[in-house]
Amino acid sequence: MAAIFDGAEIRRNWQVYREPGEVAEVRILNAGKWLGTVSGYFDNEDSFTKIVSELASDPDHPVPAIYFTINPVSPDLLARAANRTIAKAKNTTSDADIVALHWLPGDLDSKRPAGISSTDEEHDAAIAKAYEVRGRLIELGWPENAFVLADSGNGAHLDTKIDLQNVPEDVALVRRCLEAMDFLFSDEAIHVDTTSQNPARIWKVRGTMARKGDSIQERPHRLSRFLEVPETMETVTREQLEALAAMLPEPEKISQPSQSTGGPAFDPVEYCQAHNLPVHHSKTWADPSGTKCTVAVLEQCIFNPEHHLSAVIIGWPNGARSYRCRHNSCLGKKWKDAKAILEPDTDSFDGIPTMPPLTRVRANVIEAATGVHIFNAADDPSQNEISEEELNAYSLPAGPKFECNLPKDHFIQRFMAYGSDISDAYIEYWFAAGLFSLAVIADKKVKVELKQGIIYPNLYISINGKSSLARKSTVVDKAEAMLCQVKPSLLPAMVPTEFSPEAFTEHMSDYNHATWVRDEAAGVLSLMKKDYMRGFKDSLMQLYDSKPFYRKLRTSQRKGAKTEFRVDDPYLNLLWATTDASLGANTEQNDTLSGFMARFLFFFPQGNKTKWLPLEEGTTANSIFEGVVKEQLAEIAAQLKELQECQAMHFSPEAAAYYNGWQRVREQEWTASNDGNAMQIYARLAPTVTKLAMLFELGMPGFDPSRQIRVEFIEEACDLVDSYFMPTARAVYDLVGANAEKNVIDRIIAYLKKHNGKATRKEILRDVKIKSTDFGEFIATMIESGQVETKTVKRGGKGRDSVYVVLLDPAEVGNVANVAKIAKIAKVEEIRSNSETEGKKSTLATLATKATFPTKATQPQKTDSSAAKEDPDFQRFKSGMKKRTCCLCGRKFPYDLTPYFNKGQSGFICATCHMEGPPSEPEKVDSQTKLEAGA
Repeated sequence: MAAIFDGAEIRRNWQVYREPGEVAEVRILNAGKWLGTVSGYFDNEDSFTKIVSELASDPDHPVPAIYFTINPVSPDLLARAANRTIAKAKNTTSDADIVALHWLPGDLDSKRPAGISSTDEEHDAAIAKAYEVRGRLIELGWPENAFVLADSGNGAHLDTKIDLQNVPEDVALVRRCLEAMDFLFSDEAIHVDTTSQNPARIWKVRGTMARKGDSIQERPHRLSRFLEVPETMETVTREQLEALAAMLPEPEKISQPSQSTGGPAFDPVEYCQAHNLPVHHSKTWADPSGTKCTVAVLEQCIFNPEHHLSAVIIGWPNGARSYRCRHNSCLGKKWKDAKAILEPDTDSFDGIPTMPPLTRVRANVIEAATGVHIFNAADDPSQNEISEEELNAYSLPAGPKFECNLPKDHFIQRFMAYGSDISDAYIEYWFAAGLFSLAVIADKKVKVELKQGIIYPNLYISINGKSSLARKSTVVDKAEAMLCQVKPSLLPAMVPTEFSPEAFTEHMSDYNHATWVRDEAAGVLSLMKKDYMRGFKDSLMQLYDSKPFYRKLRTSQRKGAKTEFRVDDPYLNLLWATTDASLGANTEQNDTLSGFMARFLFFFPQGNKTKWLPLEEGTTANSIFEGVVKEQLAEIAAQLKELQECQAMHFSPEAAAYYNGWQRVREQEWTASNDGNAMQIYARLAPTVTKLAMLFELGMPGFDPSRQIRVEFIEEACDLVDSYFMPTARAVYDLVGANAEKNVIDRIIAYLKKHNGKATRKEILRDVKIKSTDFGEFIATMIESGQVETKTVKRGGKGRDSVYVVLLDPAEVGNVANVAKIAKIAKVEEIRSNSETEGKKSTLATLATKATFPTKATQPQKTDSSAAKEDPDFQRFKSGMKKRTCCLCGRKFPYDLTPYFNKGQSGFICATCHMEGPPSEPEKVDSQTKLEAGA
């Protein structure tokens, strides 16, 4: 009886494919009705060998095949099943769980029906093809010791050692290499499988059986085994991989008729016969898009006759064609080069001279270069047309996506799990409530002493949503209730519902450490606009920084009698919730200029909720997480209570280096942007990173205030500022002071936002209730300023055409969607390379360090001004651009403006200045006013 497993080969499998410390998943698919998918994770050679051998030798449960992940898996997944396997596994390795790409997996197999084993002839042919492919790749310069050759049981595996990262560009490179191998080496009998391109690809364990269908004499089951393994492995370089990928042909540019109309297919065999080119054989090949092409393999290369069977001509069904030779000296040769040799008398590489159509895109390029406006671009007549399908598909973007990457046992993560278990509120609301709970419990017992001042972990948080359906109040009420249960002394310290500046000051004097919670803050914000509340926001800003303050207030009817109130040790936390409409209506521009708004962390989700729960009869929902969360919060409170005084926390060297680098890059970018609001928001969010990092440390089990703040928490805080808090705050700033009742443009924008960013002119006109002529002027102004554009839906004779107004840039009108305006940061490695901690890595295994952040586009370098002045083309371009710059407001437009002559001033003006006149100059402030303001 033939052996059904080989323990030595199984052990060798681990030794060949795994480096010390790496993890692999073992998986069996379709292991039977009672076993389902069997899965387990291993970091130990002996355990791997023992368990796989037991699975492979079980005569009662023969399985089709036993697989392992050819690329190393995240060590975190050991927690699923550490050095053992489980049946009916629900979770297996995904592409995101792979830590690096160490192998290019080549699977060569015969073309046969699915679900059956190969014949001996098919099996031998696949192995012979693997040896051939290895030889061809070595000819391309690949190291001889880079290949592991194995018998898969039905075909051959040719695994090549590589060193790439699990990032999109490297995954794409692996895919293109496999597609190039398929193109170069597949034939009518044996093909290179291109589906093994994904990072989490599972591979047959050597020393185990391959069982497809029944084992019959013509198609037997076989043992997978190694054929050749180098004693010392070498790695194929990225450049060598790119060179292979470059051999993958693409349809090259052909004549306009066949390209645009899908003309007759190009037959490369017939073409070669017509031009006396010897063809060795032809084959059918499916390109990466799935299009079947005909490939003619030439006896010799057109450019070098010593290149035998290395050159091909490919023909596509639409008439496209391509030429390729796999030798390095010919890699740059394409179809047009071959055509020039084969048909030297033709005017273009496909025999038909063509001129690209004059589209609006090309017209704009010509206009920019010459200053001459082109009116007759080919696509101008239908430029503003849109189909009903495109119109229905249009919607406002959902806004920045909120992501929390804290460890699973962190208090905030558990609080979010608790919240999502009892309510369908947005998940970021529960993050905000958990963060607020930690800030309150911190009770000024920890701090970070910076050179610029002391940072305490108190927070001002604003939860915003478009309606009560967002479940803001639910989140606020649950957070308040849990805090009072964990720490009953908080209840009297809560700021009362009814308040005045005097009552608030008296309350803060009685309770220096206070908490202000409002599930609907519209009333508070509205009161703050009253004259008698003037200066109250200044007090809140002072309290945010935990600075002592003193007030003398009238507390009796006697004239001139005042009482002094002292707040020597303030620590105030705010959690307010309101709608975006209320926030915009009850704030004013000065709230942004003064820095009052910049002190808040805004949580303002824009997309649809990921969960929905109905209102149902029954008792109040209870969560299995509630006790766990409450107990963890109580432990944190008890631990902090033991601290006799406020204890200073310190950054680890890695955290300090990362934080400094992040600040340097961000400050440079926002300063260069010249965006006053953004610079002010960043100035407050930069120290907030410290607050967040302190609270992230506080929420970890086993919190130790003497432990340094870890770099993972600084990275997480910086990432939240970049990806969420910054764009959300900028969107809220756009809401501030908006008055849709008085400003027609604000009313139009508000209507469009309510209707998913699009509406007909008739619908908008019916809502804003103004004259049609005035409405046309407002729409023209909004088009000119880039806020909206009009689109026409053609009904094709089935009714009147409809003209829609479409909102263009939601971020400019108070929507958080335009994440592209966020400041971007360079790679983390670039920041760390400028620090003393270069080369140090993160140590917290449960947090994934962000490898990269989105990078903001760099500013173009200025050219030599003297050379530009002498360039006639530049002068022509400059004179043309003057027609697109308004001489009154200075704004630039992508089209020519209206000529303007008035009181000796000449130039071109925009429609806004034409209707409303030039913008008013800012009021100058004299020195006396400055002195009074600073008094």
